Amino acid sequence: MEFRLLGPFEIEATQPVSIPRRRERCLLAVLLLEQGRSVSAERLADLLWDGAPPSTAGTTLRSHVSRLRATVHSDDVQILKHGPGYMVRTDPQRIDAHRFRSMVHQARAVPDAETRSGLMRSALDLWRGPVLVDIANSMIRDRLGASLEELRIETLDQRIIDDLSLGRHRDLIAELREIVAAEPNRERFTAHLMLALYRSGRQADALAVFDESRRFLASELGLTPGSELRALHEQILRGDAALDLPERVEVANAPTRPSTLRQLPHDIIHFAGRSQELAHLDAVAAIDGPAPTIVSIDGAPGTGKTTLAVHFAHQIAHRFPDVQLHLNLRGYGRDEPVAPASATETLLRGLGVDSELIPPSVDERSALLRSQLAGRQVLMLLDNARDADQVRPLLPGTGSLVIVTSRNQLRGLSIRDGAHRVTLNRLPADQAVELLSASIGADRVGAEPAAAARLVELCDHLPLAISIVAERADRSSTLAEVVHALEDEKARLDNLGTGEDDPHTDLRAALSWSYRALDEDAAAMFRMLSLHPANDISLEAAAVLVDLPIARAKASLDKLLASHMVEQRRGNRYELHDLMRLYATETADRDEPEDNRREAVHRVLDWYFHAAVSADSAMHPHRQRLWVKPFEPRTEPPQFASSSQAMLWFEQEYDCLKSVAGWAATNSHAGHTWRIVLAMISFLDRRIPVSDATALIMEAARAAEAAGDLFGHAYTLNSLGAQEINNGDRQAAIAYFSQGLDRFAEIGDLSGQAITLGNLGLAYGELGEHEKAKEYRTRALRLCEELGYTRGIALNLDNLGVAYTVTGNYEKAKECHQQASKILAELGDAPAVGTNEYHLGWALSSLADFAGAARAFRTAVAIFREYGNDRWAAAALGDFGLMLLDAGHPILARDMLSAALVTMREIADPRTQEFEAALAKLA
Repeated sequence: MEFRLLGPFEIEATQPVSIPRRRERCLLAVLLLEQGRSVSAERLADLLWDGAPPSTAGTTLRSHVSRLRATVHSDDVQILKHGPGYMVRTDPQRIDAHRFRSMVHQARAVPDAETRSGLMRSALDLWRGPVLVDIANSMIRDRLGASLEELRIETLDQRIIDDLSLGRHRDLIAELREIVAAEPNRERFTAHLMLALYRSGRQADALAVFDESRRFLASELGLTPGSELRALHEQILRGDAALDLPERVEVANAPTRPSTLRQLPHDIIHFAGRSQELAHLDAVAAIDGPAPTIVSIDGAPGTGKTTLAVHFAHQIAHRFPDVQLHLNLRGYGRDEPVAPASATETLLRGLGVDSELIPPSVDERSALLRSQLAGRQVLMLLDNARDADQVRPLLPGTGSLVIVTSRNQLRGLSIRDGAHRVTLNRLPADQAVELLSASIGADRVGAEPAAAARLVELCDHLPLAISIVAERADRSSTLAEVVHALEDEKARLDNLGTGEDDPHTDLRAALSWSYRALDEDAAAMFRMLSLHPANDISLEAAAVLVDLPIARAKASLDKLLASHMVEQRRGNRYELHDLMRLYATETADRDEPEDNRREAVHRVLDWYFHAAVSADSAMHPHRQRLWVKPFEPRTEPPQFASSSQAMLWFEQEYDCLKSVAGWAATNSHAGHTWRIVLAMISFLDRRIPVSDATALIMEAARAAEAAGDLFGHAYTLNSLGAQEINNGDRQAAIAYFSQGLDRFAEIGDLSGQAITLGNLGLAYGELGEHEKAKEYRTRALRLCEELGYTRGIALNLDNLGVAYTVTGNYEKAKECHQQASKILAELGDAPAVGTNEYHLGWALSSLADFAGAARAFRTAVAIFREYGNDRWAAAALGDFGLMLLDAGHPILARDMLSAALVTMREIADPRTQEFEAALAKLA
């Protein structure tokens, strides 16, 4: 269980954790911020009730603690009564705020600017918004959040200073403009922006930033720029050479003295690939501090962990002239893993400690090992570790470099001991070909480059498979011959071996040995995973697929992971690579009854649909979802405590949902296809490029039409019309809406008719065809009133306001948006309020009510960001910038447009060119 306090309050756990009461979430957050320290009941009451606790605060507080204990209390997270108050006891690394402080402390100890900048950037990436932005009151923000916010600002300041010193001034400009626009009173960042612009050859722009800052300080605060900013302004005016980027001086490595202990295995002569991993390892190894630097290299069998570790160790061995240790811990193999007591003894003997001086207990041996290594420059390579507990007693106590390889991810070593993880995945295509070339000769690869590329692709870019194929290629006349043999998917495993039951020469044999060793649950999980339509799968979906409780499913996946029959990309997500999936399909066809396979597919399709509905409900609670029926969940779908949690789930599951919907469309499950896509609409609108979203909805519409599902076809046609509105193609939108209206009318669905009528009114209104627009809007409003659909009335008023704005009737538009705002506020529909305020900003801008428009745009941006709606937050920022330009504030307008374009370009929004053109005029 991990806790996120730097932004909206979130809990990440294997199963969703629901704490519905805001004050209880605040209580837990306060105790987590003060982790390991007792907080008195009096102080808790003061914080939770914002300085005005009621007389019943003590009783209520005890009730809150009791409920929290029932929800989150475990061996890892304990809520304890401590003296006159309470405390949380857990690993601080489970809490992002404490992890942030620790990472900043570590970064500050690093002398090298490039490494320090990277570490600080990683620390700052933990922030998702202000501390506890969704639950904190003013007292919690001021008393507990202020110091963290100040540390964030200090860290950001230092990171930018480092980046400027490294010559990254051009890359910093857009980021600094957004920072300055958000916090114009922080002169340090204004100075950084001026310096970045000046070093980019934009002296006039740098001076313009100073002028804008001076005007802001004078008009808003009655102040003048500080001495530092004024001095920088003068330096820029005269082109002071002191502002130029200083040349970096490379310091040669000092010659190393002869070593007394050299245990590294021999280097690999024909090492190929892994350049990115080597560069990362080199950067981490450069960290110099009082604590040992630990690197853990993990990955599946055959990915080359040991090869990489040995090769890298030889590259940097000259930096560690005193001691170079190596030990195979035998964590995975036929023999038992090396026990920590034996491992420490082996290392001590290697260091020359007499047997009679080696104490009996592991703790004493570990302490003696640390004493032996203290004050020495030590490189330690620990190969094939089983887990963190096996490694921890072997670690030096002071500055050294420890490289650990393991099939295990060694998370405990990262969390508790600060290890830097490097995960080896399959080789990139070019490096896989490079490895093949090193094995069979560059001339053969050069003679058949296309066959070589296809060959490594069929080997799944796995070094082990490539090595097996290279041996076969030596016995074949051409590479094309080997490719032809491997193209047959059913026979591919046959062709990746000798046919003997030898795991060293036959891939199927190696896999079958692992499969035979699995228990019943793990073997069933392995078989069922082959039925999953997408590349990766979450723990929850895997549990549904195999029809096991979460705990048993997790245990099964852990066993598969330990055997490297699945890969764990991140968190509780698992994946079968292509060759492993082929073997899993073989076992499913052979060992799993057909009825079991069919039922598993139905279960997982239902789960994905209802999970998507649950997430969409958290993002847009007031959205009408009549299309869910008649589908009922077979298993309990996940629940989401906030919009940000739901957005995160969609981001994690997006590729899976696309694959599942596509698979369902081609396998007689069209009802699941279009419903899953409709449940994704809010997410698609907020985060996905319009072209990609349109293609997905189009696929769902075709599936519904092919299946003769008029209900689904009607809804997807309406969604396609909405996409075309976003694209600006109103004629295409009208065509889709009209077809959708016909389908809804054909099946007598009044709610669907109300939706499409309102959308037709919007589209015709934007085209200036007022009579048609009025007809459709009137019919839509009448239907909404008949159905008692108050939200539909408000949405139609919002649409009507947009149509009036487009056709120039701005007063009418303002009136419609204000009416819609009142209804939506009463309903508590915040996302719809944000959209309506955004559209109100359009109308007020056109009326030259710039102050009112600014308020509307700010409100819209704040709501969009709160609900993770990046697309429309960026659009509102861009329109805010256009309004500021009309209002005579070109510098602020440029900042807004620049900030908006960062997201607009990323998602290929249709309005990107419009904002770019406006920005170009300012330049």
